[in-house]
Amino acid sequence: MPGHGHFIKRFSTEIKVLSKVNIPRIWMIATDGSHYAELSTQYASKLFRLMPEKPDVWIVNVVSDPGGVGRDGLAREIGQAEKMLEKISKGFSDDGSQHENVQTLVEVGDPRKKLVEVLKRLDVEHLFMGGADFSTGSADLTSGGITNYMLHHLKGMATIVK
Repeated sequence: MPGHGHFIKRFSTEIKVLSKVNIPRIWMIATDGSHYAELSTQYASKLFRLMPEKPDVWIVNVVSDPGGVGRDGLAREIGQAEKMLEKISKGFSDDGSQHENVQTLVEVGDPRKKLVEVLKRLDVEHLFMGGADFSTGSADLTSGGITNYMLHHLKGMATIVK
């Protein structure tokens, strides 16, 4: 298995190749804290740190309206999501501080609908997300998992980690 040096060298090569094309300037990283979502945020943060010109990055989490937990329960879930996103955002700088190009956003509602709303509102050019529910065999991209639904509505590039 290749070591860390190989990983960085591969990224450096990717950056050189990407410098010859139009680099997406607005990234969105959709995360729910799952294993694959965490891997996608790690990948995006490593790519970000290697880029000489930094894109604007939005790290987004959607808290499903849990109904029945009341305002205090919803506020607690939003607070937990904000802490998770803050921790993730610090991975985008070499010194563990908040990078000026990285923003976090917590939305409340149906994850599919809210994430698509954010995609459109921010005019996202590159989406990063984990894809445990991704299926290439699905004929109907509007049904099934969130990943397929997002890809159906995206008008840019996507990196899906599965």
